[in-house]
Amino acid sequence: MGGGNAGVRWDAIVLGGGVSGLVAASVLSQRREGRGDRGSVPSVLVLDDYPRLGGNHTSVDIGPYTFDIGSFVFSEHTRFLTHFPRMLPLMANQQPGTVSTARISPALRLARYPFDLSEDLLRPGLVSAAAMIGSALHGRLAHDQNLNAESFCRHWVGDRVYRQTGLKHYMTRLLGEDPAQIESDFAHKRLGWIKRNAGAGAVAGRLIARLRPRRARQPGAGRLLVRPRAGFEAMYRVAEEDLGARGVTIRTDAGLTRIEPAPGGGNVVHLADGARHETGCLISTIPLHQSLPLCGLDLPGCLPTASLLSLFVSFEGERGFDANTLYNFTHEGRWKRLTMHSDFYGHAGGRAYFSVEIALRAPEADPAQMLAEFRDLADRVGIFRGDLRLEGARLTSHAYPVHLQGASAATSSAIAQLRSAGVLSFGRQGGFDYQPTATVSAYVAERALSGR
Repeated sequence: MGGGNAGVRWDAIVLGGGVSGLVAASVLSQRREGRGDRGSVPSVLVLDDYPRLGGNHTSVDIGPYTFDIGSFVFSEHTRFLTHFPRMLPLMANQQPGTVSTARISPALRLARYPFDLSEDLLRPGLVSAAAMIGSALHGRLAHDQNLNAESFCRHWVGDRVYRQTGLKHYMTRLLGEDPAQIESDFAHKRLGWIKRNAGAGAVAGRLIARLRPRRARQPGAGRLLVRPRAGFEAMYRVAEEDLGARGVTIRTDAGLTRIEPAPGGGNVVHLADGARHETGCLISTIPLHQSLPLCGLDLPGCLPTASLLSLFVSFEGERGFDANTLYNFTHEGRWKRLTMHSDFYGHAGGRAYFSVEIALRAPEADPAQMLAEFRDLADRVGIFRGDLRLEGARLTSHAYPVHLQGASAATSSAIAQLRSAGVLSFGRQGGFDYQPTATVSAYVAERALSGR
């Protein structure tokens, strides 16, 4: 991934080498292949300031352990992998299967995620269950789902379920902010699982499912795979090779310095080493707080982000639960989720290992203190009885967009400014869009380029 060609005009330039940027490059390169009329003229250039491809998809090796930042589970039918099918054999040697989830309830008991009929409805007793059902019915009338994220939740599940199940506390950890301050647009787009699980049909379905024997996963449903044991770098090396074979040039450690209009139309992208790259089709998937200043544009207010602190922990002893992923729905502690990486990549030296995630609006946090909070809660729940060690930690800045009230308008303004400057911006970072999976990011990239 060496230097680019200074002064060359490209068919298209893509800023950012994460999922959105690589899918964009794939779509653009396939169109060029279909034309077959450009000879050896450069087609697509991908520029990324990171030293490697993959964006926030990061694997971290510490001694014999391998940890992940970002989603590492993929369906074999995901849209992202359809662009790079040679990734599949790398992932097929991993343990395929359904990822199992659980949560810690406010009563400090292990429960199903996101809702447990026994724990949340039946255990408190008939009077409490009736009150919850009444509260849920009342919520449909009393709370406007279009007011904010908290009102959205209270509309669909009622006040009692929202508070007593710990959903409010989990939402605060997930978003890094009080749900009452989060836009309803975000809730409608990204919290649909609450609506889907709140209907009478969904509740009845779960009751029936509990009475029936568990059925095997259907063959046509598609396997769930994890990234290669060798890390994300092995996956994205395949993407680099495949794109290169299609005439795409990739430059990491690019050092973007500014973007300005080209004399003949389009834009010129300037790099720190003095290289100039010109195009009439400039795509940005990098954060808005980076792309706007590069174009000499002002950044609108109300586009805050949350950082992600990942604690990397190893363990030997009695784990106390079987789920691969455990969510924190209790009233205490700042961590939101833990993921057992050793369930997918195997134990190392007889020890299990996992990551614990904390969303932070202010990046100052002491990993040792965060682990002490986690250990205290784990002790009271009765899990991880044994030797727990902090192997390392990683802070990922600007990991998530935080959709405070006014964020949608500010995002629209920012994207419109970029479009007026000849830049099409989309993706989790480029569109200030909370995209939970690679499938969503791939779909958004394909749709954004469908008219180009």
